[in-house]
Amino acid sequence: MDLGVKSANAYVLSVNGDGKRYNFNLRMGDSFDGVVYQAAFLAPTGVWTFVDLPVSQFTATFRGRPVPDAPGLDPALVRQFGLMISDRQMGVFSLKVRSIGIV
Repeated sequence: MDLGVKSANAYVLSVNGDGKRYNFNLRMGDSFDGVVYQAAFLAPTGVWTFVDLPVSQFTATFRGRPVPDAPGLDPALVRQFGLMISDRQMGVFSLKVRSIGIV
């Protein structure tokens, strides 16, 4: 699916969480295995909030490791997005997502 938006400056998520840290992931290709661009955020407990993730905040990783020589995120080429709990947190988690927007 083509999710690219050339003029994107940031991704905005409306979330209600559990106080844990999560990653918003973007991929510029159709493959599931490859470089992923990640931006971390905290999901406050029990309250709906907007999380602003500027394009410049996304870092390239491959299987959890930084990829320093990867090109920067190009919002026009985004094809996939995803969410994951980060920092090797174990146990129960709760993240509600009301919306994902692009500004």
